[in-house]
Amino acid sequence: MAGLISQIETAYGKMIGSELLRVVTVSQSFKRVYIIIKFQKGPFYASFDCYKAEDEWIIPIVDLNTKAKLILPPSFLDGSKP
Repeated sequence: MAGLISQIETAYGKMIGSELLRVVTVSQSFKRVYIIIKFQKGPFYASFDCYKAEDEWIIPIVDLNTKAKLILPPSFLDGSKP
């Protein structure tokens, strides 16, 4: 992940923070986390699939994009409730 952030910083400037948008619990062993990763020149939107395998949580899938509509559910963008 550090290598990917470094590549993004080349185009978007330094990472300046992040914001947790929502954690969706799908089941006892699966959660999806939505965040905004803030850079000097603009945001990246991310979702992480978190899976509890035996005694620990792992992140098998990370999706990143500069286009919110490709990562965030429509309810995030149209102001409706989840």
